[in-house]
Amino acid sequence: MCSSDLVIGAAAQLVDAIVRACAEVRIVATSREALNLPAESVHRVGSLPFPAPTANVTVDEALEYGAVRLFAERAKAASETFEIGAANLEHVLAICRRLDGIPLALELAAPKLAMLTPAQLAERLHERFRILTGGSRVALPRQQTLRALIDWSYDLLSECEQTVFRRLAAFGGSWTLDAAAAVCADAPDESWAILEALTSLVGKSLVVVVDEDEERRYTFMESTRAYAEERLEQTGERAAISDKHADFFVSRMRALRAVWDAMEDRAWQRSVAAEIDNLRSALDWTLVQKRGAPRGLALLEELHRPRLIMQPGEALHWFELGLQTARESSDELSLAPLLASYAALRSVGSDPIEERIAGADSAVANARKSGDRRALARAVTTLGFCLRSAGRLDAAEACFAEALE
Repeated sequence: MCSSDLVIGAAAQLVDAIVRACAEVRIVATSREALNLPAESVHRVGSLPFPAPTANVTVDEALEYGAVRLFAERAKAASETFEIGAANLEHVLAICRRLDGIPLALELAAPKLAMLTPAQLAERLHERFRILTGGSRVALPRQQTLRALIDWSYDLLSECEQTVFRRLAAFGGSWTLDAAAAVCADAPDESWAILEALTSLVGKSLVVVVDEDEERRYTFMESTRAYAEERLEQTGERAAISDKHADFFVSRMRALRAVWDAMEDRAWQRSVAAEIDNLRSALDWTLVQKRGAPRGLALLEELHRPRLIMQPGEALHWFELGLQTARESSDELSLAPLLASYAALRSVGSDPIEERIAGADSAVANARKSGDRRALARAVTTLGFCLRSAGRLDAAEACFAEALE
C-alpha cells in the first residue's frame, strides 16, 4: 500500500468517526480522490471553462469564460500593456484550450506575456513543462511548476496505476475499456486489473470520462497526455506499446469492415469516426516514423470507405504514403488493395477524367496480377464509374458485370 492510501484511509476513518459521533456536524473537504464513505456526496471540481474550438466568440463573450478571464487578469498583472483584442483573441483561446483550463497552468503561463506575445507563447506550448515554471515562491513546491504538479500526482500512484497511466499515452484522442485492456495489459487475464487502475485514475482526475451514447470512452487532458508520453519514452516501452496499439486497431477495423453490409451506414460511420485520432496515431507511428510498416499497410487495407470518416485530402495523403511504403518494401500483397482504394478515392476528385480512368486501369491491372479478387472487384467497379462519367457506357457496363461476377 502506498503512502497516499494510508493518508486517505486515516482521513476517512477520522471523518467517519466524527460524523457518527456528531449527527449535526457537516464536513467539507478537498481531496485528490473521494473518501468513499456512505454519507459522502462528491462534487468534482473541474477545470475552468473555455470556448469550444468551433465557437465563434467576441472578446466580451470570451471573457465570460472562467479560463479566459483568469488568464487575462494574470496577464494584465504581469504586463500593464496587455489587452485581449481581436488581433490576439485566437491565440489567447488556443492557450486556454491547450492548457485545459487548469488554473495553475494558466497562472504560470500568463506572466510569460511580459516577454512573449500570445502567438509566441501558443507556439511554445509543445514545451509546456519547460516554459510553465516560476510560480509563487511562497506556494508549495508542487504548485511552482506544471511538471511538479503532475509529478506529485504520478508519484502517489501505485506501480500498476503508473504503468497503465503511461501506457495510455499510446492512444490518440479517446479510448474504450476494451482498447485499454488490449494495449496496457501484459497478459489477457489482466483486464480486471486494467479496469481497476483506470477507475482509480478517473477518481484521481488523471483520466477524463467522455460520455457516449453506446459506449463510455476515456481520454486525457492535453497536459496530462504530454506528461504520460514523456514517462512512456523514459521507460523504454514506447515501441512495444505503440505496436500493440497499432495491432489492436488493425483488428478493430477488420472487424468493422466485416459488418459493413449488416450495419446502418451512420452507425458504422460513428463506430469508425470515434477512432479517427487512434487511426492517425497508428498510421503516424507505422508509416511516418517507419516503426512497423506492415501494420500501417494492413490498417490502410482494412480502412473501408475512408471518405466517410476523414477529408478526401487527408485520406489521399495516407494512401499515397502507404503506396510509397509498399513500393519501397516491394510488398506486392499490399499494393493491389491500396491501389484499388486509392483509385476509388481519386475517382470522385477533381482530376481530369482521363487521369482518373488511367489510375483505375492501373489498379485493375495490378489486382489481376496479384490474384486479389476483392481488390479486383473494387478496382473494376471504380473503373466502371470513371468510364460512366466519361460517357463510355458500354465499357462501364462491362466493368460492372465483371465486378458483380
